Amino acid sequence: MEGLLDKKPRSSHGSGSGSGQGSSPISEEEFKFPMKPVARNMGAAVRVVSNFYPMKVKDQRTVIYEYQVKTVPLLTCHSYKEKGLLRSIVNDKSNRDELEGIFDSFIYFEGYLYSFEKVEDTSLPTQTKTKDDVEYTISYEFHREHDFNCKGATFFFRAFLNKLIKEVGFKQVRGGKHFDPKSALELQGVNMYSAFFNTMKAVDGKIYLNLNPSVKFF
Repeated sequence: MEGLLDKKPRSSHGSGSGSGQGSSPISEEEFKFPMKPVARNMGAAVRVVSNFYPMKVKDQRTVIYEYQVKTVPLLTCHSYKEKGLLRSIVNDKSNRDELEGIFDSFIYFEGYLYSFEKVEDTSLPTQTKTKDDVEYTISYEFHREHDFNCKGATFFFRAFLNKLIKEVGFKQVRGGKHFDPKSALELQGVNMYSAFFNTMKAVDGKIYLNLNPSVKFF
């Protein structure tokens, strides 16, 4: 390939600046940069490993039904106090027994019931429960359905996983972090516990669970 110096026009009166004949600039047409070589192959395949595991569902179900929990007087999940009160009302044994007579299985999560079963509103119960000298009327209403591409479907799986973690004796600290209260080790006067974070995501019609080991200090 010709070099830049070979392409540079030379003045007939020399290269001195006093001649008044400066060099003209090089145009793009005169100087062509080399083209990128064409790839002859795609190289070796690389295997990527992730710690997201697909959640498998019995009978290949792909739709989750969401039912809104309504109360009079109104309770919402906007505050920690009301969220806890609503949860305790729904999970009251007498209320759960009635719901279990309608659903084969269901999960409660922050103001909603989630189930793989579609139940008509006319079949859903209206219940009453007294808490702190206040009588609440609880009703349930079909809200929407979620396929596994929807973020809302992860609420069901997160609530289900939290229930399993609680049953095996782990404690929830915040969000998706849990620790084993029986695994304490002392480190410089501080108790250290085995723990893990869990997160979920919906991709291409599947729900994936991520588990990351961690520690909790008290």
